[in-house]
Amino acid sequence: MRRNLIDEKDMLRESDRVAVDVINYAVRGLLMTTLELLSQGAGVGTDMGGCGFWEDWGEYNEGNCEPFDGVEFYDGPQFDGQEPERIVLSTEDTYYYLKVASKSYIEEYPERAQRVEELLEAYRKNFDIHEKV
Repeated sequence: MRRNLIDEKDMLRESDRVAVDVINYAVRGLLMTTLELLSQGAGVGTDMGGCGFWEDWGEYNEGNCEPFDGVEFYDGPQFDGQEPERIVLSTEDTYYYLKVASKSYIEEYPERAQRVEELLEAYRKNFDIHEKV
């Protein structure tokens, strides 16, 4: 069994659990695609959940929820009639989680390290995120 890309000890807040679960389970196999799309300001979704920006949802969001800044994470469809759980993280907090996940991902796939770093840098530049020293 593979370990999670993000461990509980790396969570900024317990309330971020949906976002961490989406990264660990829903988009884990699509991490490169997720990094690429998010770095371009686009979202990604699977049957198990996904993440995206206000603009991704277009007309659906206009009538169903308040505008938000940042990245919305949602878990997969609920089969018991409940709505998926959702959380909106700032682009900075999303970058933090992407960076933590990428570190674990690179340990599994070291041959992809350069491309992962390029995509993280593109995300950071696109959203004007300054590294904390």
